[in-house]
Amino acid sequence: PSPATKGSMTLYYPSSYDGKAYAQIIQNNLVNLLGMNNLDIKARGDLAVLRKTKMPAVLAEIACMSNADELALLNTEAFRQKAAENLAFSIIQIINGGR
Repeated sequence: PSPATKGSMTLYYPSSYDGKAYAQIIQNNLVNLLGMNNLDIKARGDLAVLRKTKMPAVLAEIACMSNADELALLNTEAFRQKAAENLAFSIIQIINGGR
């Protein structure tokens, strides 16, 4: 993508059971709790990591490495830790029925 593109997006397999709902929870948390720009959720049927999974699966794109500011963020341990905690929180929220 363009170096001007900033933010997070979450991908899901189009026919995945609850994939879209789980992607939305994760994306909302990346935007609201991690403070990332919202690049939205997207259905992607062409990604083997999603297509070949036999369970609900999503792929979270935390930040854009093509953007210098976000690459700098990704290179900090503090940001990576915060992103990991955000994803863990999202998984717990999904396990608890989206609450």
